[in-house]
Amino acid sequence: MRIKKELYFFSNINCDVIVNFYKVNGKFSKIYNNSIDQLSYALENEKGIDKHIIIIPLIENILSISELRKGKYKIIDKFIKNITNYLFVKSILLISPITINYLSDNDPNLKNSIDHFNLQFDNKIYRKFSNFNNFHYVSYKDLNLNLHNLKYWYIGKILFDSIAIKKLFLIHKKIDLYHEGKSIKLIITDLDNTLWGGVIGDDDYGSIKIGGHDPIGEAYFHFQLLLKNLKDSGILLAICSKNDLLTVKKFFDFRPDMPLKLEDFVSVEANWNSKSKNINKILKQINILPNSSVFIDDNPLERDEVSNKIKKINIPNFPENIFEINKLLDPYTFESPKKMTFEDQNRLLMISQEKYRDTDKQKFKNNNLWLSSLNTKVIIMKLDQSNLDRAEQLYRKVNQFNSTTRRLNFKQILNESKKNTFLLSQVSDKFGETGIVSLINYSNVNKTIIINDFIMSCRIVGRKIENIFFNLIIKEAIKKKYNKIYIKFNRSKKNNPMYSLLSSNFNKGEDNNFYLNISPKSLRSFPIKIFKSIKVR
Repeated sequence: MRIKKELYFFSNINCDVIVNFYKVNGKFSKIYNNSIDQLSYALENEKGIDKHIIIIPLIENILSISELRKGKYKIIDKFIKNITNYLFVKSILLISPITINYLSDNDPNLKNSIDHFNLQFDNKIYRKFSNFNNFHYVSYKDLNLNLHNLKYWYIGKILFDSIAIKKLFLIHKKIDLYHEGKSIKLIITDLDNTLWGGVIGDDDYGSIKIGGHDPIGEAYFHFQLLLKNLKDSGILLAICSKNDLLTVKKFFDFRPDMPLKLEDFVSVEANWNSKSKNINKILKQINILPNSSVFIDDNPLERDEVSNKIKKINIPNFPENIFEINKLLDPYTFESPKKMTFEDQNRLLMISQEKYRDTDKQKFKNNNLWLSSLNTKVIIMKLDQSNLDRAEQLYRKVNQFNSTTRRLNFKQILNESKKNTFLLSQVSDKFGETGIVSLINYSNVNKTIIINDFIMSCRIVGRKIENIFFNLIIKEAIKKKYNKIYIKFNRSKKNNPMYSLLSSNFNKGEDNNFYLNISPKSLRSFPIKIFKSIKVR
């Protein structure tokens, strides 16, 4: 079932031109145009509809000029309280307040009051919403609004020209992609004339351009800083370069002042194989789909080779003007989470551990013997404040092993947890911590346990963690004398692996969902002896 998407504008400026642009270019079933005063009325939380909100306030909508001059900002709290009515929606985009009527070139005191208001407003918004992943705050200055030519404002209260509308649309499109779980997870980059200027295999190391007082070197330096920041926000980095690996290692050692270090990369493929072969190796190693990856290379022939061999991988054109390199990833990098989870902070380490597991697995002919040798410890925990961020992240980011691909935000998860049971699994073994890697959301209806969502991180697949969930649920069904487990399943372009997993363990119904008739024998299908310990808390 395809989820409907609705968009709500709240503003006292004339948004008709913006709405018309969204109707032509957006993918919304309905678009509503509301005044800012209607913010006091909360929308209904309708099932099957994802609601997105854009709020474009004027300072004069929030407080009077007298309040502005006297610094009476309590009214901001009322404005913020109205916004909190909407935190159940898919996304909220708030543009920082703009002013038209309060602008005055001849009143420096009023200008100071406006600047002070902006600081107070920004501070209050940040304190209130900084940890809400569905809330996004953008300065009106980022939209390139032309507040010097107010011709159309005086004619019809139109403030946004075509440039500002396109800027707004691009920002909102990125937010939408982020909440649809389509964020880029991996950036694969070439090295020579991509991360630095020059060829380390041919040129003297000292002549390579990176940083220093060279303008081209500075451009590359800032590009590395950008990649470093993206890595710190949870995006993985990998190297795919036609180079000698020893030469690459020597150059990174030679330039310790570069923002990027070799250990920042989850995989380094520096050899003379085709780029497509190396990239396929990286994708398989990390278990990431091509359409969740970006490949960067200055050589158009290499880009074409990869594009022809690996379908759906994202490959931007490298800029002819190197000073525009920092814009290269603009279409692909979306919003990052407001709060980093344990899994975000340790993703690089966890992937390194996975390499050791793969090597270790080769020593065993029998898969169960290998699984038993891992000494896997699993903690099954209920949903609470300590794991809510990770639960939201699993809903938002996991595609392949996601039974419904619903994209619930934390508010929706909390609402469902009032009537449903949420269980999460935290896993560790002899190689280290894997973190919280799976989630199940189920409810009891008419002597049937209904699994509303079952989600597993790709890096835990093959470890039989699903057996623990199903084992627990079957035991609960037997204890309560229920006769069936029913699993909701929505087929998507990406969740075929989950379809295969469910098909091998459950019966498929006529409605394309899955079910299992409960009997004491049902437990035999989900053995859990391979785990060293299982704790339920």
